[in-house]
Amino acid sequence: MGPWRSPGPGGARAPASRTPSCGRPGRRSLAWRRPSRSRPSSWSRCGENALGLVGRVGPRVDAQVKQRLLDLLAEVTAAGWTFARACAVLGLGERRARCWQARAAAGMLADRAPGGTAVHALRPCEIDEILKLADEWGEIDGSHRKLAHRGSYLGRVWVSPSTVLRILLERGRQLPHRPPRERRLAVPWPAWVEY
Repeated sequence: MGPWRSPGPGGARAPASRTPSCGRPGRRSLAWRRPSRSRPSSWSRCGENALGLVGRVGPRVDAQVKQRLLDLLAEVTAAGWTFARACAVLGLGERRARCWQARAAAGMLADRAPGGTAVHALRPCEIDEILKLADEWGEIDGSHRKLAHRGSYLGRVWVSPSTVLRILLERGRQLPHRPPRERRLAVPWPAWVEY
């Protein structure tokens, strides 16, 4: 009848006892969870605390720490632990450890320096077109907004107005200053208008 005992004298079913040998309900015995062999000697002398690690391994780790963790994994797996279990105890993802092993075999265990350029960065030819537009049409348009739209109308460069302004300011170029328009006086409504 599965985990339920057969009905007793009162007809009620009671759940079967699921308490394992360790005495805590719902947990398997500790003998099942841990390997039969004791921890290797390196575990105590060069564990996570000796490497400066507490808890899970962080996202950026020095090459020396990676190498020591890989050495520790090799020693532990040679002592009979599974690779996945050793990674779990160290707080290191198994996939990450496998990547480190492949990189160590290729001699590229150290992290590469972050860098590169943005995929959407301006090309030099686009910067040149913005500067040419400013030379040709700057007096007429007088605004970085109008220059940006002029570039797309002419099919020469497609950039935002803020990009045009940024490029001009980086190159020390200014569009001609136009003073603001004078405010016109309000003309009163004609006498014939009724409202």
